[in-house]
Amino acid sequence: MSFSPETLFKCPQTDSSLELLSAQELDELNKNISLGKVKSGNGELFSGKIEQALISSDRKHIYPVSEGIFIFIKDKSISLEKTFRKIDGIADGKKQIREFYEKIGWNKDDESGNYLDAEKFEDLRPVVADYIHKCHFRVNRHLKPKGKFIIDAASGPVQFQDYLNYSQNFEYRICVDFSLSSLKEAKKKLGEKGICVLADITNLPFKNDVAESVISLHTIYHIPKEEQGKAITELYRVLKPGEKLVLVLDWGRHSLLMNVFLFPVIVYRKVVKLFKRRRDIATIDFDTELYFYAFNYN
Repeated sequence: MSFSPETLFKCPQTDSSLELLSAQELDELNKNISLGKVKSGNGELFSGKIEQALISSDRKHIYPVSEGIFIFIKDKSISLEKTFRKIDGIADGKKQIREFYEKIGWNKDDESGNYLDAEKFEDLRPVVADYIHKCHFRVNRHLKPKGKFIIDAASGPVQFQDYLNYSQNFEYRICVDFSLSSLKEAKKKLGEKGICVLADITNLPFKNDVAESVISLHTIYHIPKEEQGKAITELYRVLKPGEKLVLVLDWGRHSLLMNVFLFPVIVYRKVVKLFKRRRDIATIDFDTELYFYAFNYN
């Protein structure tokens, strides 16, 4: 890798600095994993061979790197504490979102080629395609023209071609997401330009002031109500002083005007749902509702 992970990342559990494990340390770690002596962050036995990893300066937490993706989710990290403390699992709302996108949302519909997330939530009618394209590009107005790092929080697989434009003049696009499968897709699209990080955006594994631009699209309202402020604080923390954090949000039922104009979209989605059922598509339940909480404009 042409950037230094030690200068970008910090331990999300202790805020301590991180360093890459040496080849000798990796060999020793993999030996202990094969002997059943290593536990993950949630107290369960860790399995699988590790090819690269970061370790905290207190030598208590290890974060694997798998297929070029940095793993900072607690239950996929390694705890080296003498007493393996059981760490609480992720909240129900987060768990539902994570499972939906890992198992369903970032799969593609065989016929249309669209991600199932888009089939469920996006307005894909040809009549609005140009409007949607212009909406996507409006984000560029608020981004720094160029820089080293742009962080895309809850990036998914960078599902729309328009989204690739945001990082065109940056050296690296850092994609953060809960879904490992989506990050693998993003990595394919971005190549060496992509730094993919499996992490919780309410507890980002980055040092302060590292990015020239930060974006988060259609994400905050899927975070539990009591943690949304924490997420925005984290996104702002990793942004360099004087730069802009760009959030794309939905006001939900708080916007009467949007509810009126979205009525055709609701009808369209009903038709799509019926059509999908007639095609006997069982890969997604279009009645499934994800956790959603939108604050009002104020």
